[in-house]
Amino acid sequence: MGYLDDIKFHLKKAANLDANHVEARWALVQLYCELPGIVGGSLRTSRKYADELLKISPVDGHLAQGYIEEYDKEYRAAEKCYKKAIEIGGSLTTYKKLASLYEKKTKEYLKALITLQDAYAAHKESSLLEEISRLKKDHDLVGD
Repeated sequence: MGYLDDIKFHLKKAANLDANHVEARWALVQLYCELPGIVGGSLRTSRKYADELLKISPVDGHLAQGYIEEYDKEYRAAEKCYKKAIEIGGSLTTYKKLASLYEKKTKEYLKALITLQDAYAAHKESSLLEEISRLKKDHDLVGD
């Protein structure tokens, strides 16, 4: 806790010194999102940095917005953000974030399975086959 002000100061300074510093803004999004309000946490401030990310890197911006919505238990809003990130970037990370939301938060296991299968179709990443298999087994699902 004693370093909190220093951490905020240096992250903000990094963001100010480099208008395109994605990592500093991501750290600020997470920091302000997860800190309790009593020690300076703020979803409003977190959203501000997510909006900055959106301008620098649309995929990161949508992922950050989804992260905040998921943290705030606004799962449908998070789903929209993650889907937008998939639409724009289609990275393995974007698919995994959406699949994780479906599996862990909304308990929509079939949607999680379909999302992982779509990720595999797009990326042919063998580790996805293990995740697909685990998901099917854990939740008694069938599918290709």
